[in-house]
Amino acid sequence: DVMIDEVIAESGTNISVGCPGITLNTFVITLEWKCVGQCGSKSTSASSRKDEIQILKYSKGKKEDRGSMDPKTLISKRVKLDQHMYALQFSPVSGEDAGKYVCLINNRPLPDAIIRIDVLDVPDPPKLPIVMGFTSRSVTLSWSKPRVKEDSTPILGYVISVGQRSVASSDDEKFEDIGHEIISNSSTPKYTITGLVPYTVYNFKVAAMNHVGRSVFSKPSYPTITLLEKPSGKPRVTAAHNTSSTSLYLSWRPPDISTIHGQFLGYIISYRPRDVGEDEAVEVPLENPLAEDYTLKGLKVYTQYLVSIRVFNPQGNGPETIVVVMTDEGG
Repeated sequence: DVMIDEVIAESGTNISVGCPGITLNTFVITLEWKCVGQCGSKSTSASSRKDEIQILKYSKGKKEDRGSMDPKTLISKRVKLDQHMYALQFSPVSGEDAGKYVCLINNRPLPDAIIRIDVLDVPDPPKLPIVMGFTSRSVTLSWSKPRVKEDSTPILGYVISVGQRSVASSDDEKFEDIGHEIISNSSTPKYTITGLVPYTVYNFKVAAMNHVGRSVFSKPSYPTITLLEKPSGKPRVTAAHNTSSTSLYLSWRPPDISTIHGQFLGYIISYRPRDVGEDEAVEVPLENPLAEDYTLKGLKVYTQYLVSIRVFNPQGNGPETIVVVMTDEGG
C-alpha cells in the first residue's frame, strides 16, 4: 500500500507540497503531478470525483502547465512548480485545492506517497434568513445552517447585518446599514434582534463564523416593517397669544418624524379654563399632519386657558405640550 501524507492548511495561506521521493541527488527526466478530489474546481460535486486529473507535467527542458486537459477542470494559476525540488507551491491555497495529490517521477506507475491536502476554509454563507416574529422594537430571525464542507471546522457563531429605511421610501430605495454588526456567539441558527425603531422597514443578512474566519453574507431577508407604537415626541409651541377677548392663536413645529412611530395622522388640541376640571376640556382634532397653527374662537373674555397639543397615529396619542394663555379684556 502507498503511504498517505496529510497536509492541513488554512485557506489564504501559502504552502509548498514536496514531491515524495525527490532528493538532491534525484535525476528527473519527466515528472507528473495528478490529483483526485476538488483539485482546484469550483464545482461542489468535484470533491466526490474519483478520476485523476493531471495538474502539471514536466519534461527536462520544458514544462507543461495544465497538460492537455480541459483547463476549466484543472488547478488555477495560483499553483506553480518549484523546478529545484519539484514541489507544488500554492500561493495561496484555497478550499478548492483539497484533494489527494500524487507525484510520478520518470514515468513510474506508482508514487512514493500520496499527499492528502485538507484545507480549512471559512464556511459557506447561510441560507436566506426568515423573520419568525416581530414587535415594535424587535425581530426574531431564523436561517438554515450553511452546507458543511468536507474537512471544515465547526460553526462558532454568526454575524448579522441590519439594514433599515423609512416606511415612506420607495420599494427600490436602498437600505442603509445601521452602522454596526450584531455578533451571535452561538451556533444556533436563530437570533432576536432588539433595539429597533417602531414602524420602520428592515432587512437582515447573516454570515457564519468558524475559527478560520467568516463567510460572505447571505442574501438579504424579505423586508419587514416593525409594529406601531404611540408617538413619543411632543410638538414644540412657537407662539401662543390672544388675538381678541374671545380668541387665542397657537403655532407649533412638529416633533421629529422618528418619534411618531406610525402613520402621522395629525394633531389634537385640547383647551379649558384654568379653574375648571380636565373633564370639561374641549378637544379639537386636526387631521392634517402639515398643520402648523390654529386659532381657538368662542372663548370666555379675560380668562386664563390651559391649551395643550399632541400628535396622534393609529396606535394612539403622544405626550402633550401645555401652555397657559389669557384672552383679552372685553371692550
